[in-house]
Order: sequence, then structure tokens, then C-alpha cells
Amino acid sequence: MSYPGEYIDPLPRVTNVQCAMVSGYACARLSREDPIFYAGSGDADEAQVYLQNTGSVSFTVQLKQARDYAAPGTDSASTPTGTRFDVGNATAIVPGGSTTLQVAPWMEYLELWCTAGSSDKGFLRAQITGKVRWQKMAFDKTETVVAPQVLSNAKPTPVAPFI
Repeated sequence: MSYPGEYIDPLPRVTNVQCAMVSGYACARLSREDPIFYAGSGDADEAQVYLQNTGSVSFTVQLKQARDYAAPGTDSASTPTGTRFDVGNATAIVPGGSTTLQVAPWMEYLELWCTAGSSDKGFLRAQITGKVRWQKMAFDKTETVVAPQVLSNAKPTPVAPFI
């Protein structure tokens, strides 16, 4: 039952991602951060993903999902970890081109992979719109996850002299 002034469904949430695309690598990683819907519930898993090539080389983008973002292998309990599953089809994007995908990722982690391209690195701008909130994750050369950056393009402010 809905009451006056209450939203029936949560408003769509937008996640923006900008990353360099290098063939054969996961170039961006997102984790599902939503207190309303839990992973795999089937509630509001649908998302619209807008992909735009802002670079000067063509490349192919594949969205993949995983329960564990570790490299594929086995853990101490001998269960596979790090297995990636394709979300939708791979999409080729030419320089300056864009495309929109309708996908339904239901696992905890979503990755943007570059599956084909030239030896030059391309640049991708992506926008994910859906009811689920996605949080950008950072990773370094050793694939160790670190806390996401809070400040972007921080600029120092001049200090006023004391009088």
C-alpha cells in the first residue's frame, strides 16, 4: 500500500565510470552497494548501460559479473572463486561512437572488460542507470582492492594571511 508523498519504487540511480580500455583486461570494477535490494533477489536487477568511446581507437567492451573479484582459482574450501560470467553480448564501439545496453547483473561485482582492440589504449565513458546502487572500486597492479577516492580533481585553496 502506498501513502501520499511516498515513492512506490526507488528513483533510478546513476553511476558514471570513465576508464582507459586495454585489450584483455578488466578496466573498471564496480561493487553492488544497495541497502534495499540484495544481490540475486531478482528485484530491480535491470539496468541501462550507456557506453561511449571518447578515444581515437576502436575496441570491444564486455560486461562481466562475479561473486568474488579475485583472480580465477580455488580457495581453501576448494570451491572456485573469481569466475566471471558475461552480462549481455560484447559490443564493438568505434571512435566517437556510443551504444546502449539493457542488462540484468545479479551478482555482487560488475566489471567492464576490453576484449579486443589495437595495441593503443582507448577511452570509455559509461553510465549505468537502474534501481541498484553501484560503487566504483579501485585496484592497483597487484589487484589489491583499496578504498575508493573521495576527492577528485582536488585543488588547493590559498591560505588567507593572519592580520
